[in-house]
Parts: sequence; structure tokens; C-alpha cells
Amino acid sequence: MFLASRGAPIKVGRYTVVQMDRIPLSRGSIMVEFLDSESERPGGVRIEVPGGLIHLPDGSASKLLYVWDEQGLARRVSYDVESPSGEVLISNLYRIRHNSGLVTEDGWTGNAGMVVTKKSKKKRLYRCSDGMGEFNPNDHVFTVGWREQMAAKSARKR
Repeated sequence: MFLASRGAPIKVGRYTVVQMDRIPLSRGSIMVEFLDSESERPGGVRIEVPGGLIHLPDGSASKLLYVWDEQGLARRVSYDVESPSGEVLISNLYRIRHNSGLVTEDGWTGNAGMVVTKKSKKKRLYRCSDGMGEFNPNDHVFTVGWREQMAAKSARKR
């Protein structure tokens, strides 16, 4: 359906479903919190800052980051970002164990899609299907919040 719509939002039953969401953020921090989900497959969030940087706790940086909701990992994380384009791209991920035993990390395949709800001016709720079977927006559920870094105050004239 996304191929036919050329990536535009589609209707699945009563839901408006998107492949990706755009967070308006130039410089600041982005917070991901995983909520209870129905899928047994590990799910995650794909965060991308085209032409920009996501700063990681070890001091490194990347323009693309996968954050997984798995046992033993934090369910709430935060990263500083710099985005010259003024946006951060969000989409869902999932792992699939194939009959051969091979495990792949996928997104935008099968029934994958997200139902996005604005919870506030700086926070959204994502309900995502995990790519397998019937569309279920409760397979993976998470929120993304963000905080814009305030511009440095200019020095006062004396």
C-alpha cells in the first residue's frame, strides 16, 4: 500500500498509518521511552539526522542510531542531536527470526507502519506494527519527546 501511495500516509481500517515521522528539532535532546507492547519480536526505534549528528554517551556520534527494546537494556534513553535541516526522522524497527534460523533487522517491510499521536507540543506516541501477520499497532509502542537547546544569550552591550 505504501508503494502505491508513494510513501504517503495510508488508511488501514480506522488508522492513518505512516512509514516515518519528522520531529522538528535543530539542536537539543531527544528522549525515547518504550512502553508495554504486544509483540514477542524485539522492536526498536530508528533515529536519523540527515547531515547532522546524534551524540552517544561514549563521546562518539552518528547520523543514524537504532535503539532496541530488549531485556537488559534501558527502556528510557536520551541523546543530544544537531540537525542542520531542523528535523529528526523516526521510524520503527523489528527483528525477524526466519525459518532458516537467520535473524534480520527490518523496517518498512510487510505490514510495518506507525500510528502517530501528538501527546503534547514536544512529545509523540508511536504505535507500530512489527511487519508480520495482520497490522497490529500495539506490536511496538513508544514515545519520543524532545527539547530544543536554547540559543546562547548574546553578550550585553556596555
